Amino acid sequence: MSAHDSVTAACRVAFFLALAVTSLPLSVVGGAQPALPRFEDYPAIEMFDGVAKPPVLRLPAERLYRTRLGRGVANGEGLLGVHEAKSPPRPNFAGAYFAITWGCGSDACAALAVVDATTGRVFGPPPDGNASASNFVATPITTGCPGIELRPNSRMIIVDQRGHTDTGQAVCRRSYYEWRDQRYSLIGKFEAAARPD
Repeated sequence: MSAHDSVTAACRVAFFLALAVTSLPLSVVGGAQPALPRFEDYPAIEMFDGVAKPPVLRLPAERLYRTRLGRGVANGEGLLGVHEAKSPPRPNFAGAYFAITWGCGSDACAALAVVDATTGRVFGPPPDGNASASNFVATPITTGCPGIELRPNSRMIIVDQRGHTDTGQAVCRRSYYEWRDQRYSLIGKFEAAARPD
């Protein structure tokens, strides 16, 4: 094969590759949304079925919210995603944790604390940029976005923040975290269209 034939063959391959790529559906070429993490992909390692330890209040912020934390563990008050109180309350996050929420003093945000049912240790919210372990403020309450999502049998937690694209479209900026070894590990961040106000 001559050098000319090699160049001609390479040009044909490049032409057919270009043709194949340009004939793919626009959703693939245009950056289709990746498969989103699912709660079932991050199952709880254990499901706690005992008497929960009361919160162990080590830090000043934990002591400041002792009533909220204590009531969440003792009677289920403020447990995220729990609509009917059970006695005793069951952990609502990652199999062995109580995710407790409350208002943060305005209509614009929510506070979140996670309490280990087996030890009583208290943890703050995921570090999404607005979160602060010192005051447990987790996320702005955003119209059109789900807010904070979690499941009793999953180690994944989702925290939303409302934002806008460069074109002004309202979006939910969703941060997905895995709860592993008593800390949050970022799985990924994705945007979804927000519901209209």
